Amino acid sequence: MKTYAMIDGNLALAPVAEKPLFQVVEGRRATVPAASNVRQDNAHPACVFAVVAICALMLAFGFLQLHAQQVAFDQMCESSSRTEVVVQSGDTLWSLAQSHPLEGLSVDETVSIIRSWNNVPEGLVYPGMEIVVPA
Repeated sequence: MKTYAMIDGNLALAPVAEKPLFQVVEGRRATVPAASNVRQDNAHPACVFAVVAICALMLAFGFLQLHAQQVAFDQMCESSSRTEVVVQSGDTLWSLAQSHPLEGLSVDETVSIIRSWNNVPEGLVYPGMEIVVPA
């Protein structure tokens, strides 16, 4: 297959010699002798079972922890006393949660409660807006 290159100065094309993309080298692949003292069998089935059982227990414990946290959060949402405040200029859900904390919950969790009580999924509050916060 011939290829052509543009010659500077006019639009004539001149043939260009093709260069090979690779070069074949004579020889063969070197081999490395296998070690005779290396253990080749699979892991013991009891070890595999123990590892799988431990992973399953850790996963179950993690799910139980998450469930317990969710139950505590839901109970706090239902049992907390509430008050209504008017949002002032410069207020955010975070600042309101800091000034109206719930015992045992972080500020982030309190923000989530305020958002759920007031149906504010985006978390945006505006001056003059009346929202319910923990008392």
